[in-house]
Amino acid sequence: MQIKICPYCNKKFVTSNPKQKYCSVSCRNKYRLQKFKEAHPGKMSEYVKKYYERNPEKKKKVYCNEKRKLQKLQHFIEENNLAREKSLQSKTYKTPYFKEEDEFLLRNWDKLTKKEIALKLNRTIGSVQSRYKKLKKKN
Repeated sequence: MQIKICPYCNKKFVTSNPKQKYCSVSCRNKYRLQKFKEAHPGKMSEYVKKYYERNPEKKKKVYCNEKRKLQKLQHFIEENNLAREKSLQSKTYKTPYFKEEDEFLLRNWDKLTKKEIALKLNRTIGSVQSRYKKLKKKN
């Protein structure tokens, strides 16, 4: 194991390979690109132009910063609205208790656990507890 310093980002890293010079593949590629640009100024723009001529469907759209910020904000608002709509659709509404359920609840409150009562009535434990408190207040 050796401790080396990456020539691109100047971070220390540990390696078992004595030939490894960079901390990551990303740093290696960035460093190589940087060296190429220094050795061949203006050459990159030619390569980019040729690439987009061959692949017009991949042509990048250039936006000013304000337009990009506005688009991100609109996207964020749309996502939040969709999330809000989904949460409203998924909310369950209270189903009323029937007289038989109330009677079962009162009869078995001391005999069964709250979880067992909730399972038999197909309700949540919180719902069963709050219903029992309401019934006790009435009686």
